[in-house]
Amino acid sequence: MLLKPDLLLKIKRYYSIIRDIALNLNLIQGHLKYTKFIILCRSRTGSNLLLNQLQFHENVRMFYEVFSPDNSPKEFWDYINHDIQIIRDLKNNNPIKLIDDFVYREMPLNISAVGFKLFYYHARKGKQQEIWQYLEDRQDIKIIHLVRRNLLKVHVSQQMALATNSWYLKNGKKLDSNTIIELDYEQTRRAFEETKKLEAENEIFLKNHQILKIFYEDIVQNNVLEMEKIQNFLEVKHTPVYISTKKQSTKSLPKKIKNYSELKTSFQGSPYASFFE
Repeated sequence: MLLKPDLLLKIKRYYSIIRDIALNLNLIQGHLKYTKFIILCRSRTGSNLLLNQLQFHENVRMFYEVFSPDNSPKEFWDYINHDIQIIRDLKNNNPIKLIDDFVYREMPLNISAVGFKLFYYHARKGKQQEIWQYLEDRQDIKIIHLVRRNLLKVHVSQQMALATNSWYLKNGKKLDSNTIIELDYEQTRRAFEETKKLEAENEIFLKNHQILKIFYEDIVQNNVLEMEKIQNFLEVKHTPVYISTKKQSTKSLPKKIKNYSELKTSFQGSPYASFFE
């Protein structure tokens, strides 16, 4: 009988816990010679899909949003052998120590790559800002730059998530398919421009790093090929990985946007006209 993806992920996590405990007790060997990386992106670009697939790889230790401003319950799995309050204090007051001592720490020998997800706008206040200079200086850290070609779908996904307060679905869960939104032209145009600006700025900022640019659309259309490309970049063995996340909506854009026709007309002749079906 085949095990469900969620159960497989839990089994992998429990093995990780056991290995970490054994490493801390000097019962097994550890090392630091693994590939260090981050997934750099904005929200609503399929980052949970990519992160989730990498979590399934037996040789990858994939942390969640280390510098998210929210205290996510996913931190429980990231730092299960540690006092979570200590972790949260370090996140705010000594973020570099958090990365060095808890993320890119000594790992069991079976781990070949360690990474975490970072949004463009994470860690932009207080002591947390220090990590951006740290990342610029640490050219040994590889960058998976995840982007989405169709920025209208990014913006719609963002607005739908805000409207429904649903940001992440697992297989078997459903979203209200009747949700329809109305978009303001100026707000939508500014959203496009801001995302393009952030994409360009971050590529320039980390230009001295090894960067792999990945498109969400390609992950969806040819998942096996794209995952092989990512695994080569991370220098881990080729392993089939599961998908346990679920698209929040499969409806076409005209069925999600109340004023779709008017919006499409307004963007005709602009650099963003191709985003409309």
